[in-house]
Amino acid sequence: INRPERRVEMDDKGQITRIYVPPVLEAHKLIEEMMVSANVCAAETLEKHKRALIYRVHDTPPDERVRALSDFLRSFGVKLSLGQTLLPQLFNGLMAQAEGETYAPTVSEAVLRTQAQAVYAVDNIGHFGLNLARYAHFTSPIRRYADLTVHRALVSVLGFGKDGQTEQEAEALADIAEAVSLTERRAMLAERSAGERYLAAHMAERIGESFSGRISGVSRAGLFVTLDDSGADGLIPISRLGDERFYADENNMFMTGGTTGTVFRIGEAVEVELEEATPLKGGLLFSLREGGTYGGKIKKGPKKRGAFRRPAPRGRRSRGRR
Repeated sequence: INRPERRVEMDDKGQITRIYVPPVLEAHKLIEEMMVSANVCAAETLEKHKRALIYRVHDTPPDERVRALSDFLRSFGVKLSLGQTLLPQLFNGLMAQAEGETYAPTVSEAVLRTQAQAVYAVDNIGHFGLNLARYAHFTSPIRRYADLTVHRALVSVLGFGKDGQTEQEAEALADIAEAVSLTERRAMLAERSAGERYLAAHMAERIGESFSGRISGVSRAGLFVTLDDSGADGLIPISRLGDERFYADENNMFMTGGTTGTVFRIGEAVEVELEEATPLKGGLLFSLREGGTYGGKIKKGPKKRGAFRRPAPRGRRSRGRR
């Protein structure tokens, strides 16, 4: 699952100049494959020398999430047969069914949210997402402590010097793995929060402009929308969808108007107008201009002050965090 990673460019004064998605080249994919192979080799080498290590593990998806995914995908005509053995190929097949369709990014995101979170552990259960029996982070010792413990263990077992892992350090690996997993989650939340604030600051000067986007979430509060160009997330409050009363089905991710029957479904394209931006909280507030099953202009509801933040989806994972 490759999700776009946006980059923020700033000038010498700390002002945002642009936010963009860098291209993914074949060279990037080749380097990533080589890094995965190096990580596997490091784990195999330490196992061969009967040395304890910190693995990067990824469990199979919980059953309740898989059932929810099956119900959700049924509305798109994407079939997930329950009862079969869960394998990575099964989820690849789901995304292949949606390939080329407008809802393909939505299916990919739903598959991602279904997955368990990868963590560090001394007890190896394998890596489901990569379909690997053993996997250890090794390639980034200057920025990840888990990788550094693997390097020190390799220095010890291969006799590469005096800076290897001590027996006391090896005995503490379980505690280290737990601590590193916790700090990784904190870092991911901080990174996400910073990204949202940068986007909100970048958008603050564009109040009143119109943007194309897609519905990325549905709740009783309204519709969450992700903009196509910047990837910024914001909320259309339910009061701004029109004068009629709307009813949200959060399980199947759609909203229906009680009078006209207008339907807003996750993954659908919409045209929105930016009403408010709150850089301090990273919140964006939109009103709807066009969208829904019947399309056309939607009469705006009364304005309300205050920005909203979209809650972070469970299990979100970026490239490079395998």
